[in-house]
Amino acid sequence: MDGLTEYERQRLAHIQRNLEYMASCGVLEAASTFNAAAKAVVVTKPAKRRRAEDRPKAEPTRRSGRLANMPAERDGADIDALESDEEEEKEQKRGGGNVFVDKEAQARALLEHTREWLAASRAALAKLGDGLTVPATDDEWCVTTRASSVLGYLSTVC
Repeated sequence: MDGLTEYERQRLAHIQRNLEYMASCGVLEAASTFNAAAKAVVVTKPAKRRRAEDRPKAEPTRRSGRLANMPAERDGADIDALESDEEEEKEQKRGGGNVFVDKEAQARALLEHTREWLAASRAALAKLGDGLTVPATDDEWCVTTRASSVLGYLSTVC
């Protein structure tokens, strides 16, 4: 034998079958005419590459002042000024900065403001009362509002 394995013999037989099939279809003649036409085409040489020394050197878009030992353009004073302005605004928003806030005084002021609002609201309701007697004290208002279905939501305030 030729020293070929069974796989190699099957492969060569398959290649021979494909060549016979292509010859019967006329593919081989078309391929030979195409190859002849392709060889007739003049191939131009690619353009020569420029050597590195022929190319102009590109300037960097940015240069390091630190590497050139140049002094800094800014000393940071403008940034410090911005930071101090921001701190002043924060202190103003907080109500003066580090001022001790008396929570009891704030609660008393809020309570007083609420009482003033409640008195004004009661006076406005009294005008709408259609001739009803207006309670004078908070306790009378609580009794009146519990009894009234229209003003029942005020009972939670008392």
